[in-house]
Amino acid sequence: MTKRFITPREASEYMTVKVKTIYSLAARGLLPVVRFGRQLRIDLTRLDDYIDKQCPAVPVNVRCVPSRRAPGPSGIYEGKQSEKGSP
Repeated sequence: MTKRFITPREASEYMTVKVKTIYSLAARGLLPVVRFGRQLRIDLTRLDDYIDKQCPAVPVNVRCVPSRRAPGPSGIYEGKQSEKGSP
């Protein structure tokens, strides 16, 4: 029998993020969680749904890592230009 609910630590290992990130997502209401008394648990099916919503176009065997920056024309992530305009 597979586990339906996992701990925040297990969820962090599953998503390869810090445990603090799991608690932050839960506190902001972005990650659906269940409380059993004072213990926090995450439904594995709903966790997979959350991941799928974050990365809808990624093949099943590839993990998505959302980025805040888009790659430049060369395909490389470019930082901010200096104020002097030097490359």
